[in-house]
Amino acid sequence: MKKAFDFNYHSVDGDEKQLSAKVQEADKTVLYFSRYMGCPFCQVDMMELCEEYPRLREKNVQLLLVLQSAPETVRNQTLIKDFPFEVVCDPEGTLYRLYGVKTASSMLKMINPLDRKLWKKIRSLLKHKLKHGAYEGNEQQLPALFLLNHNMDLFYSHYAKSISDMPNIDNILKLL
Repeated sequence: MKKAFDFNYHSVDGDEKQLSAKVQEADKTVLYFSRYMGCPFCQVDMMELCEEYPRLREKNVQLLLVLQSAPETVRNQTLIKDFPFEVVCDPEGTLYRLYGVKTASSMLKMINPLDRKLWKKIRSLLKHKLKHGAYEGNEQQLPALFLLNHNMDLFYSHYAKSISDMPNIDNILKLL
């Protein structure tokens, strides 16, 4: 089995942590690469992850959400009062490059108008009246998902082909 890349990171509270130490805190770890705090599509994902996170914890699974946002941006946002999981701040995109998380070749490729999951996200962002915030990082950044065990074994990876091409919690639970 392939080993996950280890890295040091800054959490929202400013503490420096190491992935290999963090994965010891649960049987499995979901490393979820999103885009940035101001992206309304990502805000929909974050709200769903917060809502569904207890289902992962029941299975002794933790989630680390990687964002291109700076710690102060995440601390100052008002959408989510308290994230129930660790937020990894990577405004320089170092971890995206380390894990080979790609960018779309165009905005049209990033937002696939034929994807039904995209339209579900649009309905949700309209329902919650989500608005675009500050732009951070690479605007054409695609998301990705990696599943690791406590030994840093990488047993699943998913590189999204569009902004809405990500497994939901039900899919993730099946993979565990």
